[in-house]
Amino acid sequence: TSPAADEGSIQQNISELTALCTSLQRKYSKLMSKFQAQEEEIEEIARVFTSMDAATVLAGETNVPTGSGFIPTAGPPATVISTGNEVGPTASLIVRRRKGKEVMVESDTPKK
Repeated sequence: TSPAADEGSIQQNISELTALCTSLQRKYSKLMSKFQAQEEEIEEIARVFTSMDAATVLAGETNVPTGSGFIPTAGPPATVISTGNEVGPTASLIVRRRKGKEVMVESDTPKK
């Protein structure tokens, strides 16, 4: 093949690769945008849950608002097995992770 033909082929390959790269960048941007929106929604749900009383949530007396509707908190009643020892509410710490950092959140949930 002639040098001119080789150069034309190389230019065609460069054009195709540039178009592919542009397409992948657009797809990446769209996915990152979706992930960011989901992360913000998850953070909002976490804020709502940490501000609610655990007993209220577990009793199903509230719905958790999200950007796409509500998450009902009611569920089937839990089975309680009596051990003969009384269990009272105690303060416990919940550890949740956010971008590699641990955040301590105090919660007043019954501990067994």
